[in-house]
Amino acid sequence: MEIATGDESCRDRPIYVRVTCCGEKNTNCWYVIEEKPLGAESSSSSSSAESSSSSSSSDIDEEDGNDKEDGNDILMECKSKSDRIRRLSVPDSELRYNSLAVLNSRIYLIGGDIDIEMIKDEEIIGYRHLDLEGKRQWLLDGGKLIDEQYGAAAVGHDGFIYSVGCQQYRLSPEGGILEKLPTPPPLSRLREEYRTCESRLLSLTKRKLFIYIIAMGPNHSNLMLSYDLETGEWDEDYNNFSGLWSAGVVLYNDRYLFSLGSQNPLSPAVYGCERVQQVVVPGIYVFDIKRRQWLPEPVEGLRTDGTVLPYDYQTRPEVRDIGPCYSPYLFQIGKHNDHKLALLWESQRPHPESGLPRCLLIWSKFILNASTTVPTSSDQIPHFYADSLSNGFCPLDEWTDQLLNCAAGMGIGPAEKQAKD
Repeated sequence: MEIATGDESCRDRPIYVRVTCCGEKNTNCWYVIEEKPLGAESSSSSSSAESSSSSSSSDIDEEDGNDKEDGNDILMECKSKSDRIRRLSVPDSELRYNSLAVLNSRIYLIGGDIDIEMIKDEEIIGYRHLDLEGKRQWLLDGGKLIDEQYGAAAVGHDGFIYSVGCQQYRLSPEGGILEKLPTPPPLSRLREEYRTCESRLLSLTKRKLFIYIIAMGPNHSNLMLSYDLETGEWDEDYNNFSGLWSAGVVLYNDRYLFSLGSQNPLSPAVYGCERVQQVVVPGIYVFDIKRRQWLPEPVEGLRTDGTVLPYDYQTRPEVRDIGPCYSPYLFQIGKHNDHKLALLWESQRPHPESGLPRCLLIWSKFILNASTTVPTSSDQIPHFYADSLSNGFCPLDEWTDQLLNCAAGMGIGPAEKQAKD
């Protein structure tokens, strides 16, 4: 739930974060990254302003018995001129293998493993939702779902939530109906051969759902597939690509797909069978949907120095690379500007005194632009760059381990349903 100060329509969408915990803390924790209240001091050490705004914009119902005390839910180590991070009082357990979406102040978790804390007969459920503006209780629905889901879900222009995992699903938030999409033929073949394989959401356009199957191509490359929302057919006629990728953003009349990846998609997979020497450059790369190919260069203007993007580095053939140790995320956060985006990833930073593990979140907000006119002919290659707005980083609580799910809070209203640029 966003802070009710100033013009809400101009504020960024909040980013909801769910992280795993280790050691003594055997549950998952929830946080939200949101803009600071208007008038609050830019310094993260300004506790008086943040404590006051925290009290007035409490995200926890008093009847839940979890009243805030002096803004203690605000993480004071957050370093950002424009944003802050708050803890969310959301009941959770060790349930992990599910996808996350936040729509109209309601959190949706789709699929998952057995959650003994919430389902005493140990049945696996279709989905659960929690109303951020009501009591903090999960409501279970959608029947039985035996498939694990991974990472992100996407809210479509049709108002459905699309989830990707061992199988693909479409959820109607209004009707509460969870519909299984047809199984992609490559996924069926791979399951017969390897028993298990993992597919992830790549993006959702007005007409198509893009997914990729991790490391099941030659030399651990990824397989890309698309599902036509109108015909119900799968298309597998795409070239393989490398790396770990966020759920992406599609802009410019559904022509270009932007995704945050761990390496150039056209380079060999760093964790492949053939170890080659190369410079690994994480970044936001662009897939031309019309031409069915990745552009060779990433979006310009995003530093690979550990403050905006993870470090670039050079591999060595004699050293086995296990791949990225972070989860990449990319969101649309502008309510009236589809080109206002945020990227997010995590690292680890032990507590300086106790030495206990802590998850460190790094994020950056920017406006995406084309440095040349978006091409109208097939022989033109566009170039894109990012105009930085703000950066931030914050170590979370002790025993937090790694990102599990992230989602920007979406709303489906008249403005949201307009055709997107």
